[in-house]
Amino acid sequence: MLNVSLFLSLQITNRYIYDTVLLLANTFHRKLEDRKWHSMASLSCIRKNSKPWQGGKSMLETVKKFGVSGLTGFLEFTDNGSNPNIFFEILGTNYGEDRGRGVSR
Repeated sequence: MLNVSLFLSLQITNRYIYDTVLLLANTFHRKLEDRKWHSMASLSCIRKNSKPWQGGKSMLETVKKFGVSGLTGFLEFTDNGSNPNIFFEILGTNYGEDRGRGVSR
């Protein structure tokens, strides 16, 4: 029998992956529409003296400027890179003779 919490967490993870891909696809689309795309043709992972891709900063600014409505809600990022629409609570289990059993934050 499949653990229900594992099943739900996989669904949530897949939703976040979907939303991330959707955000990146929208960002690429906007950059191509604006004709402000920086070609990646000169990039090489093999050459040691390869220059950084100049489009990275522009892509990041476009990600911050526009959001996308996805499966997990509205996905957007502030100037410092955080998503104001999401809150995670990290829970852990504790077990021991001196602590007993339970869940802690």
